[in-house]
Amino acid sequence: MSLGCTDPDACNYDALASDDDGSCSQLQVTEVVGLTEVEAGTVTTYAAEEAAIGNSYSWTVTGGEITAGQGTPYVVVAWNEAGDHNISVVESNADCGEATITVAVSVTEVMGVGETTGSAGLAVTVAPNPFRSDFTLLMTLPRHARVAASLWDMNGKRIQNGAIEPLPAGEQTLRISSVDVPAGIYAVRVRFEGEGWTESKVLRVVKE
Repeated sequence: MSLGCTDPDACNYDALASDDDGSCSQLQVTEVVGLTEVEAGTVTTYAAEEAAIGNSYSWTVTGGEITAGQGTPYVVVAWNEAGDHNISVVESNADCGEATITVAVSVTEVMGVGETTGSAGLAVTVAPNPFRSDFTLLMTLPRHARVAASLWDMNGKRIQNGAIEPLPAGEQTLRISSVDVPAGIYAVRVRFEGEGWTESKVLRVVKE
C-alpha cells in the first residue's frame, strides 16, 4: 500500500499512490464575486469563489483601498476614485504555485446611496445595517428564483447558512437571524438560481 494524493486534478497527484492520504492540493478559485459597477465613496465586499482552506489569498485594487480582509478569501474595498479600475486576487500554495483572477470595476461619481443591483433588474440590499440580532434581505427579483444566503467572517470561514427559499418575481424579503454571531464585520453571500439564470451577490454587514 502506498499513501499519497490520488486525485489526478491535484497539483501534487501521485500516480504511484494506491490510497489517498488527504494531502491533495489545488487552486480552486473560479471567479471573483462582487459588484462591477459601483459609485465612488461606496464600500463593497468581494469574494474569491470556491476558495480552498489552507491556500493564500493576496488582493490588489486600483481606484480604491482594501479596508479589511487582506490575506483571506473576502475583502472589503472602499472605492474612492471614479473611472475604470480593477480588483485582482492571487491564490497560491506551495504545491501549485499561484494563479491570478482579475475583474474590471467601473466606478462612477456619487449619485446617492443605493442598493446592490444586478443584471436584468435584480436588486438586493440589507436592513438594518448595522444590526443587533437579525437582518433582512430586501430583494427585487426579475423572475422566480431559489434564494440561498450564507454568512461568512473576514477570515473566509462560513459561520451560518440561511434557508433556501423559492420566491416569486417582484419585491421580496428574507429574514436572517444571527443572534449567536459575535459583533464584527461579515460578508453575506446571496445566490439566486432560476430557470436559465444564476447570479451571486456579496454584501457587507456589521453586527453591533
